[in-house]
Amino acid sequence: MTLDRLINTLAAFLIIAFLPGSLSSLSAQNLRDTLFEEVKSQLEPLIASLQMDSPFSDADGYNVYVVDAVLNLKDQNLEPINKDRQYDLQIKQAERDWGLNIRTQFYHNFDQSYLLDDEIDAQQNPTRLRIGLEWDLLNEGFFGHQNKVRQLRNEKEMDWLEFDQRRNKERYFYRFNILIYYFNQQKIQILKERQNSLKIQLALLHRIYYLRDIFFDEIIAMKSDLEQIEVQLKNYLDYNAFMESSLGIDKFPDKIDVEKLPVVDLDIHRMLQDSSFHAATETIQRLMRENENLRNNPLNDISLRLQLHQNLGLAGPNGNTRVYTSAGFTASVPFEVLAGNKIDTELSAAKIAEQAQWQRYEDLNNSTDIINLYYEFNYKMKQYVEYLYKHILYEEKLRVEQVFREDFTDYYQPFQLLKYQDNLLAVHLELLDLKQQLYLYLLRIYAKTNLKSLRPYLYPLSIQQYLSRLPASRTIFVKARDFDRYDRQFIDNYLKFNDFNYAILQEPDLVDISPSAGIRHFASASRARLIKTINWDASTKDEEKAAIALANSLRKNDFGGFLIYINREDYQKRTGSPTAGDLVGRMEEFIHYANNLIPGLAVFISLPVDFPITELTGLGRLSEKIILRVEEKADIAYLQSLPKRILPFEQLPICLSLNVRQFSDRLKMEAFIQQVLLENRINDVVFNDLQAYIEMETKMFSQ
Repeated sequence: MTLDRLINTLAAFLIIAFLPGSLSSLSAQNLRDTLFEEVKSQLEPLIASLQMDSPFSDADGYNVYVVDAVLNLKDQNLEPINKDRQYDLQIKQAERDWGLNIRTQFYHNFDQSYLLDDEIDAQQNPTRLRIGLEWDLLNEGFFGHQNKVRQLRNEKEMDWLEFDQRRNKERYFYRFNILIYYFNQQKIQILKERQNSLKIQLALLHRIYYLRDIFFDEIIAMKSDLEQIEVQLKNYLDYNAFMESSLGIDKFPDKIDVEKLPVVDLDIHRMLQDSSFHAATETIQRLMRENENLRNNPLNDISLRLQLHQNLGLAGPNGNTRVYTSAGFTASVPFEVLAGNKIDTELSAAKIAEQAQWQRYEDLNNSTDIINLYYEFNYKMKQYVEYLYKHILYEEKLRVEQVFREDFTDYYQPFQLLKYQDNLLAVHLELLDLKQQLYLYLLRIYAKTNLKSLRPYLYPLSIQQYLSRLPASRTIFVKARDFDRYDRQFIDNYLKFNDFNYAILQEPDLVDISPSAGIRHFASASRARLIKTINWDASTKDEEKAAIALANSLRKNDFGGFLIYINREDYQKRTGSPTAGDLVGRMEEFIHYANNLIPGLAVFISLPVDFPITELTGLGRLSEKIILRVEEKADIAYLQSLPKRILPFEQLPICLSLNVRQFSDRLKMEAFIQQVLLENRINDVVFNDLQAYIEMETKMFSQ
């Protein structure tokens, strides 16, 4: 009894001793659980709203013509004024001046004692008045002014050419500020998105830190990011506010969506070697030589004046008034002209040589500046590509993290997801800044030219070549059964992982593939554009009516395009059936109607492999891809022979539809694409079956 009592007493003591600690531990755990649920409720909406749409895959982006318009922005109120008006007035003045002058002379002889007696008798009129006309013909007269008019016209043209050469330079500041303003607008939007997300996360991190579940360095890192964002945001907002008040940019009727501006390169060598690049300089030199020759014309030094006077001799106290007319000419020729002045000729030649040499120096200096700017442009392009791959890296990390995420059970995973998203936004911001710098370098190059446009020398770079994981542009057919067999999110990620640009819904009636979310949300992660299949109805008589019905279906379900499926029976020659040419003509009309209703649609045409390709010329400019169906051909050798048949028509967007089950594994299929298709310049491939594609990979990895 004593031992039992002792044991019971000791047990009671231990329970009493450790009960407060247990209660404390239990209370802390409850607090952690409560905080965890609160964190989860606030982070889940942020994670659910993560944007996976790439800013670089906009199919409706601007083309080079819009880029050219952006580089040629101007404000009429800020346009410089040339000297045309001044030259026009000087020319008008010179043309009106024929060298005619009214000449008047009046004189009186107070003392005639120096005259002989017989002369005194003849000079009865000591007071005389002479009025008449004097016509300068040469240096300061009619022909001299014609010479001056030609010089003024040459000077006017030279001034206009020099003004035109300065025009891009003088417009540079305006274009520079406009571009920065619109790039800042997009940066502000991204920074505000980052700022809002980080503020929510920082508040939650502080609460988690109070429970000692994280170290303070995580808070410091996030506060640092937030402070940098606020500094950047203030800078961009202040700059844009000043531009709105000074230039009124916010009142522009048209806005520039900088995300749609393509990354372009410049064919600098063709631009510098183009005759139009040097045309103005050559014209200025020619006009300078003409003016030197006009100024050194010997007639400019010869004076010839024709004179016609009416003379009046006013009578004195003892004489009569005398009136008589006189005419004559005055000529003056410098002796140097008569002797042949070689110095003026040599001086003129020296001036022309000096001007030509100076112009060559200016041209060389200008071309060198352009080359140096293009060198810096290429360095920025290298940085852009570097950050582009960083963006791809964080996209992939975010995608993988989302694939493995079902419900987060600790603090780490949701913050890691949001960190990847913040890194994506930060890299996106850097890419925007680098694109801005690329465009500013283009403006600086443009400012050093007298070209009216850079468009002939610009060509857009395909960002997809960097974003693509795999060679060739890839499209795949998706069937109704695929959505019964596989989870929609799995299909989303699978399409992205395997680099499919388009997903064609094979069955024409396959529309509502996701009853809860709707088709518009399908492939949100993959960014593949959805294509609706329509079977060509040869009996249709009204293509416009059929196009309207199609457009309504595409709008309703947010399709990116449509595929016209042609059966062999639709064109095979038999009584009452249309020919291939007739069929193509009707399809062209149908596609025109559809594109007018919804511009920018991706149009696919699926044809049997034996369709006469010569009939497809008109469809090339209207379609995204012309698919030749070869899946019924099991012979690989036959597939290998097809590129030779297609090669003469490489201007058409022809691609092959491969039967995935013809290949035993993925390696053989990729080898076929690389060695047979790409080497024969067939850069598009279509796979006929998503399920077969997945099963082929599954089988390969399970072996």
